[in-house]
Amino acid sequence: MQALSGQLNAVFSPIDVHSLPAAAQKVVLPIRQQVIDARLDIRDYEYAQTRAEQLNMAHEAKTRLEGLNKNILAASQHGIFGPADVAQISATIQQIISLLA
Repeated sequence: MQALSGQLNAVFSPIDVHSLPAAAQKVVLPIRQQVIDARLDIRDYEYAQTRAEQLNMAHEAKTRLEGLNKNILAASQHGIFGPADVAQISATIQQIISLLA
């Protein structure tokens, strides 16, 4: 998750999100919150006391990461992410999802 967060920060750091058109802002603004929430879901997954809790948190994290991936794709349609960025970020997200068992 730290690598994913770093990748997204590298893309967002030179962009003034509030100067983007409204349609682009609507897609981009939730991405930062989704990353934070996904990090918390994964932390909770790692600290789960029981297997049932772990499975529940894995489901939550997977759902959030899939939503994040959709928002990354939507943001690429507004020119925020290039094709290489989308491929790399999507691969990182899929790797994280595959590690959640």
